[in-house]
Amino acid sequence: PLFTAHMQVDSEQQATGLASAVTANLDANAFKKLYPLEYLLRWLNEGLRPDGRTLGRARPLSIGPGALSNTQGSALVKLGATTVLAGVRVHVGEPSPTDAAAGSLGVVVELAPFALPDVRSSMATELQACVTERLQNALRPLGLEQQLGLKPGKAAYHIQLDTYVLNADGSVLDAALLAAVAALQNTRLPLTKDTKEGGVAVLQADTPEAVGMEHKQLTLPHMAVAVTCALVGQHLLVDPTGEEEAIADSCMTVVVDTKGALHGVYAGGRALATPMVLMRCVEAAKLRHKEVAAQLQQAEQSKPMQQ
Repeated sequence: PLFTAHMQVDSEQQATGLASAVTANLDANAFKKLYPLEYLLRWLNEGLRPDGRTLGRARPLSIGPGALSNTQGSALVKLGATTVLAGVRVHVGEPSPTDAAAGSLGVVVELAPFALPDVRSSMATELQACVTERLQNALRPLGLEQQLGLKPGKAAYHIQLDTYVLNADGSVLDAALLAAVAALQNTRLPLTKDTKEGGVAVLQADTPEAVGMEHKQLTLPHMAVAVTCALVGQHLLVDPTGEEEAIADSCMTVVVDTKGALHGVYAGGRALATPMVLMRCVEAAKLRHKEVAAQLQQAEQSKPMQQ
């Protein structure tokens, strides 16, 4: 019996040792897949994130105005891996039914088939609807429609802003709004001329009549910037990745303008964000606005306007 007891003890020790060895040898990727929250919290508790950023730091941002040659305006924005392409198409037609001296601005958001692991999922449908609505809300205060009138009651410009999400790896509204603003600022409205019938016709830029004429540009009274934050435990992350958003207890997106005025606050997730957390996100958005505005201005100066 004593020998049997020793054998049992040895077996238990071996089993414990084997379990410890398996745990010790479990690589980071496997641990991340099995325990995503615990994996992330280990980083956050040290003040860092798995990609090396601090909690309040956004991912690298690139802005490429004039990315498309067959539109009146365009821009390609990359925020980390999140990638959004915006294109502006303009045509001349009758003025808005509600304002004889105004045009119109239509906004369409689409997700590329490869933007998410499964773009046919309900999450993809919800994301597309949310980004569309919030993008429209962010652009509405700009009042661009009033700049699009050509001849009261006769003709006006009508803008179609097509926004394509090529990769949705977190903070999609942030990138989409920036791409939209950059594309609108890059837009050159078509040249026009009055017709004998009292209407307005589009004038081709390569015709003799167009010599010396300048394309009208849109004037944005302020620049709106969206900043998304994610709350994981007690940690607030600025510009979360898709993985961080999926793990987060709640996510908040704040839209602010040049003066720091709020143009939208959106929150969602498993838990409600406290007023203190929302205030922290607003402050982060105001700081982020300065960085983004400066980078956008630099990008505009280094890129030619659409032809």
